[in-house]
Amino acid sequence: MERDKVAELYKKYSLTKTDIFNHKHYLIITRSGIEKIQAIEQIKVKFEVVRAEKDFAVVKAIGNGNFETFGSAIKGVDFASGNTNSWYLMEIAEKRALSRIILKVTGLYSHGFYGEDESETFKATKKTPEEKLEEIQELYLEKSDKLTAKDLAGLDRIINEKEVNSYDKVLRNLKKL
Repeated sequence: MERDKVAELYKKYSLTKTDIFNHKHYLIITRSGIEKIQAIEQIKVKFEVVRAEKDFAVVKAIGNGNFETFGSAIKGVDFASGNTNSWYLMEIAEKRALSRIILKVTGLYSHGFYGEDESETFKATKKTPEEKLEEIQELYLEKSDKLTAKDLAGLDRIINEKEVNSYDKVLRNLKKL
């Protein structure tokens, strides 16, 4: 994917680094990214249950009245016998249908994007402590003008001492600014 196109999408949809990640050959948009795109584009989605069985569910998504796609979930013991091991089949099928309809309506499929919910193999890997600190540092720099002296001192300590135990709390607080 062209770097300019990705930059354009980040700006247009107010996406952050946590909304998109690379996965092998694709760019994956997370659930939060899909919902940001849906809100900005004001895409109306209607769902219809096609099939709901003990180990199988299919949901049809209709976007803006004239686009259609489907999401499905097959319960398996492992991913060789199904595409999920969760019992929340209807919810998974719905999330997959939503991701697909948003990407279809916006034309993002043609630019190499897929939704995180479309496949269990598209999930982001857990961040290493180094990646967590890097994300805090980026937000720290981005929002430093909104932080108090006490906030700055606390963040300096976390970054300098590589204290990742409070990562989630710090990240939530930084994102609120």
